[in-house]
Amino acid sequence: MKDFLIADMAGGMAASKNRTYRDEVRQSFTVLATFFQANKLTTRSLMESDAIQGDQFKIMRSDLTDEGYEVID
Repeated sequence: MKDFLIADMAGGMAASKNRTYRDEVRQSFTVLATFFQANKLTTRSLMESDAIQGDQFKIMRSDLTDEGYEVID
């Protein structure tokens, strides 16, 4: 199976320098990652704490189970 990018937070962050917007992007990715982890749809832990740190967060195909990929697809 070829690995590929599913979601990239850096792209969302690059859309605006507005702090509120960037906080919303980070929160959206946190919710997405939390959902996938809570439902055991990941192959590894996506977050090290309760929120995403930094702006370089991404989800690759290899990070998701087959069922997790079906949810995204």
